[in-house]
Amino acid sequence: MTVFIMANMDEAPSPSVPKRDRRRDNFVRAMSRLMKRSNKVSQLHGADMYVLVRWKNRHWVYCSTEDQEFPPSPKAFDRIYPPVVIHRPADFADTR
Repeated sequence: MTVFIMANMDEAPSPSVPKRDRRRDNFVRAMSRLMKRSNKVSQLHGADMYVLVRWKNRHWVYCSTEDQEFPPSPKAFDRIYPPVVIHRPADFADTR
């Protein structure tokens, strides 16, 4: 028995399988790059760095030093001179 199936070329293609949600994969990859870059900056410039990231109630921390007093508490920022420079998302707004 031979069966021929002819496709109607005027029909819209059937719905494709939805793409897998890759947000977590992309985030983990970005975090890995951020931590490696933070380590590189710390080593090249002798800077003490502390990076804290919270995403979906999970925390990632990079600390370049074993010093227990680093980073200072937010209350201690008031006593630090010169004043602490704090960046917010608006500081990085695209200016193009």
